[in-house]
Amino acid sequence: MANKTITMLQLKRIFQLKSQGESARSISKQLVVSRKAVVGYLRCAEQMGLSYSECLKRDESELYSLFFDSGAKTQNHDP
Repeated sequence: MANKTITMLQLKRIFQLKSQGESARSISKQLVVSRKAVVGYLRCAEQMGLSYSECLKRDESELYSLFFDSGAKTQNHDP
């Protein structure tokens, strides 16, 4: 299932679970998303200077713009 795009709901859930202290492996299993993708999205947010709580406050269109439009700011995630 390489290159399967995650939903904005899944992306928000990644940040929610991580802010609650869940590991990338646990998040991956709960959301049925690769661990590499989870780590990539978390790293991408950090590189943009966004905390997980800041990501949760953004609406879906803002998150899409940040993580998917124009290849995002970095290419370290694995969508």
